[in-house]
Amino acid sequence: MRFLLAALAAAGVFGWWWIRAREATVTGAQRTAAPETGRIAYVGNGACVDCHPAQAKAWASSHHFQAMAPATNETVLGDFAGAEFQHAGVTSRFFRRDGKFFVHTDGPDGTLADLEIAFTFGVDPLQQYLIELPGGRLQALTIAWDTERRRWFHLYPEEKTPPGDVLHWTGRYQGWNAMCAPCHSTNLQKNYEPDVDRYRTTWSEINVSCQSCHGPGETHVAWARAGGRPGDDGLAGFNAHDPGREIEVCAPCHARRSDLTAAPVPGDPLYDHYLPALLTADLYHADGQQLGEVYEYGSFRQSRMYQAGVRCTDCHDPHRLTLAAEGNALCVRCHQSAPDTRRFPGLRAKLYDSPAHHFHPAGSPGALCVNCHMPARNYMIVHA
Repeated sequence: MRFLLAALAAAGVFGWWWIRAREATVTGAQRTAAPETGRIAYVGNGACVDCHPAQAKAWASSHHFQAMAPATNETVLGDFAGAEFQHAGVTSRFFRRDGKFFVHTDGPDGTLADLEIAFTFGVDPLQQYLIELPGGRLQALTIAWDTERRRWFHLYPEEKTPPGDVLHWTGRYQGWNAMCAPCHSTNLQKNYEPDVDRYRTTWSEINVSCQSCHGPGETHVAWARAGGRPGDDGLAGFNAHDPGREIEVCAPCHARRSDLTAAPVPGDPLYDHYLPALLTADLYHADGQQLGEVYEYGSFRQSRMYQAGVRCTDCHDPHRLTLAAEGNALCVRCHQSAPDTRRFPGLRAKLYDSPAHHFHPAGSPGALCVNCHMPARNYMIVHA
């Protein structure tokens, strides 16, 4: 028994150390946001890890954890061993020097130069790389790494996007600060200074951390340290009887939308801060399926699942971000011969995972529920 307790204690210490070590690979940047007077403060992510090690360990294997990170041996997936890639007459070369990662490519004025990779951006199915330019700008290189096929590819393979074009990697549409940043870091403040055309962008955590979804943790930490009495724990609510609250926490980064305010807080009503895209002909097919890159929220809002009260975490683990099951096994958790009609009264008792329903040989691509009901559409060449 004494040996067992010692082993369990050692495992706990190892788990804590492992999470801290993984966390250290993405929290080394020097752009931490200062607390704003009068607002609940964001706390260091370590305060969450200390009390919630199981959730933290699950999160440390997720795409949220790897949404953005300093470029290091642990985070860079692309081939920087002298690999070359050609596009529109420009040969770009990826290499390492003095322990850092570089690309030799055309800069803002078209001159070839060695440019240091500052951060990784995303992880699967593609990883992009951010380069710092004057004015506090981080720009996303339009040559990306396909993490599944292990190859470099261009996001606009059929187009010429020379320097000065908004789609060139130095152009406006590839600007991390304005286009992508809020959904890849926690408590991101763009801090654009129009009079000098400069960004002083800050964040509390470089990646999508606990407080990106649960909200700033200052009040919650104080509540927990005071004994955690029943009542308001100071975090964004995930009410078991109100799936809409949970969906609105996920929606800001999983919707095609426009910003209405500068500093939304997780848990605030969605429409107080954002204007989601509507069903327009340039974004959706006539039957409501997605045409443009509209992400998930707009399509989900149209669905019977949304109307029935299905929430994101019914299918997705909120910390690992993995599916609750693979293939048709995910769908038949609800759509089956003995459905849970107490929670979802509208479910029909039927054997759906059967050739009698889908008219395809069992195990074939046509037999997969999603291939008819949620067909994939690729964006950014490899991103479905």
